Amino acid sequence: MEYVGLIALIVLVLILLIVFFSFVPVGLWVSARASGVKVRISALIGMRIRRIVPARLVNPLIKATKAGLDVTLNKMEAHYLAGGNVDRVINALIAAQRADIPLEFERAAAIDLGTTTTALRLYDLATGHALATCADWTALAPYGADVITRIQYTIDHQDGLTRLSSLLRQQLKALLTRALSQAGRQPAELKRTVTAGNTVMQSLLAGVSVRPLAVAPFCPETFFRQSSGLTLLDAPLYCVPCAAGFVGGDITAGLLASGLARRAGHFLFLDIGTNGEMALGGMDGFTCCAVAAGPAFEGAGIACGMLGVDGAVSRVRYSGAFKMNVIGGGEAVGLCGSGLIDLTALLLRLGVIDEGGRLLPPEDAPEAFRRYLTRDENGCGVFHLTDRVYLTAADVRALQLAKAAMAAGVQILLAQQGLTLSALDGLYLSGGFGMYLDPASAAAIGMLPRLPAAKLHSVGNAALSGAAQLALRGDMSAADGIVNRLTYLELSGRPDFADAFAKNIPLRPMQWR
Repeated sequence: MEYVGLIALIVLVLILLIVFFSFVPVGLWVSARASGVKVRISALIGMRIRRIVPARLVNPLIKATKAGLDVTLNKMEAHYLAGGNVDRVINALIAAQRADIPLEFERAAAIDLGTTTTALRLYDLATGHALATCADWTALAPYGADVITRIQYTIDHQDGLTRLSSLLRQQLKALLTRALSQAGRQPAELKRTVTAGNTVMQSLLAGVSVRPLAVAPFCPETFFRQSSGLTLLDAPLYCVPCAAGFVGGDITAGLLASGLARRAGHFLFLDIGTNGEMALGGMDGFTCCAVAAGPAFEGAGIACGMLGVDGAVSRVRYSGAFKMNVIGGGEAVGLCGSGLIDLTALLLRLGVIDEGGRLLPPEDAPEAFRRYLTRDENGCGVFHLTDRVYLTAADVRALQLAKAAMAAGVQILLAQQGLTLSALDGLYLSGGFGMYLDPASAAAIGMLPRLPAAKLHSVGNAALSGAAQLALRGDMSAADGIVNRLTYLELSGRPDFADAFAKNIPLRPMQWR
């Protein structure tokens, strides 16, 4: 009987050992310890409980440790649970280390902090791949459509600066949290964020007084040449250095992304937005300036205006009937900036809008287009592209003022450097709607000069792309090198700018030198 009991005990022990060794990868633990990787048995058991194959994390960790990488098991597990390929990432990190390219295991975010819109993109530092993109109207819209109005708000209200700064930080936190959620990542994985915006918006974000920008010589309290000490979701938040009071980090980031600062020649870079910033030059340096264009280019303040997202009309043409391109391919629900310019240029050509910018009422318009028109309370026309999307006289006027400011700024820059239009080696269009803009339509209304197609380049949201480059590198020196070669030209109070602005208000192709 005792013999039978002993046999049963031995069998039970063997069964327990078999279960233990099948559940706990002791061999993997021994291999890890022999490689200098400290992994607890309890950690391996925890992985099993969470239905993680331990070898998929421990083997890459052994490989990383032997290569001298500073990677923790917790970071690897978070990446694995989010659906990432840990082994592939470790291989990429090792390859980057051998090539002396700084890559990291965490995530980084880039932000285009616009006057009217804010765009954020989340990146994987190990691969450089974009994981998620989010955009929204700025949270500061109720406090003014332009930076001048927002500056005045901080002057008129004792808590104005604190309030606007808090709103911006809350919005960026919400956007970043949304992007992390979309990518299946955790806030603890965020390594850093880099934001590029005009000087006023960056100052408001940092909680720095913008009062000095209300009066000449418009010198900000900081140009963001040093770290601001800000954080976002407990990770460092860096602002791209600015050139002047109204030429900010967005131009610096845009020039970085475009590569123009490394090229010989004369290049005109336009960041088309509410605060229209521009730079003229090349590898020998740039002259830059800014104009208050207003929010029309970004779809704000327009009756049916919207961001360049799904549902926005981006292009319009006429061939017996009005046809349009809609972002996302669905039903048209509004006009983004490029659609506004396209429609205005088309109606100008068809005689529905006159050169002075008057949108004609039905009785004054060409007969073929009267069925698209109604009258507003002031006797001006309202053009109905669809049942939901229409253009008003006020929309046309807002576009006239915006395009006149941009055109005047370009003319002054060219004159300042003694250049003719033919001397330009290229015109680079930046801004959220730049990728959709038809240069022919912009030229038809006098917003841009007519140039050969080979000289026209759309670089999309270059401010966001430049901020992304800096976020991926983890080094702001490239931005410092660009901003040190920017010379600012102040346009306010210049009679030649005021004269050029007035002359550029009509909707007609301009005679550029």
